[in-house]
Amino acid sequence: MMRLDRPRPWTWLRSASLLCLTVGVAAAAGPRIDFDRLSTDEGLSESIVEDGSGILWVGAFEGGLNRLDQATGGFRRYTARDGLASDSVYAMVLDPATGDLTFVNAGLCEPLMKSGAGVEYLTSSGSTLPLGARAGTSYERRTVRLAGGDAIVVFSDGVPEAQSHSGGQYGYDRPRDLLARLDVSALSAESIRDTLIRDARHFSGGSHPSDDMTLVVIRSTANPDGSAAH
Repeated sequence: MMRLDRPRPWTWLRSASLLCLTVGVAAAAGPRIDFDRLSTDEGLSESIVEDGSGILWVGAFEGGLNRLDQATGGFRRYTARDGLASDSVYAMVLDPATGDLTFVNAGLCEPLMKSGAGVEYLTSSGSTLPLGARAGTSYERRTVRLAGGDAIVVFSDGVPEAQSHSGGQYGYDRPRDLLARLDVSALSAESIRDTLIRDARHFSGGSHPSDDMTLVVIRSTANPDGSAAH
C-alpha cells in the first residue's frame, strides 16, 4: 500500500491488480469516496514510480506510459504516437562464420526453430517481460547454432491470437505442428512465411484480425558440401 497525503490524497492498494481510492469532500453529503480499479486487463504492469515533483508514472504492458498529477488529478498516456518507443524488443545477432544465433527476448512471442526433423520454441532462461514492466528485471541471452536448411520463425502475438468464428484461438501448437510437417530445407523463407500466414487466416475464416500478424522467417541455406552458408 502507498499513501500519499496531498491536497487531493490518494490511496493505492497494490496486489495482482492496482486499486485506486480517491477521497474527496462533498459540500452537503459529507465525505465521499470515489473508487476506481486498474488491472492487467487495462495493460497495467508492476512499474509504478513517483518522481520528485509528485508525479506518478505507471508503466503498462505494451500500452505506453501513464502520467498522473496527484495534485490536480490530471492524467495523460504517452504511446508510440508521442514518439515513445515500444517496450517489447526481440534482438538477434547472427555470426555468419559459425552459424551461431544469439538472441534475447523482452515481451514478444518465443520464436520457432526447425532443425532437421525437430521443432522447438526457443525459450529464454531469464525474464521475457516487456522493458520497464518490473523493476530489477534481468534478461539473459541464449545462443543456438544453425545448420544448413534450418529455419527460425519469429512472429507477433497476432498470429497465435487469431480467432475463428467460434471464438477459438489459433494458438501455439498449430504453427509448431505445421512447421514440423514442412520440408523447410526445400522451401524459401518467403514460402514458409506465406504458408504459415495462409494457415492462420484459413483458421480465422477470413475474419478481420484483431491485431497485426507480423511474421519473419530466417532460413539457413546450405553449401554444395552440406555446410551452412547462412
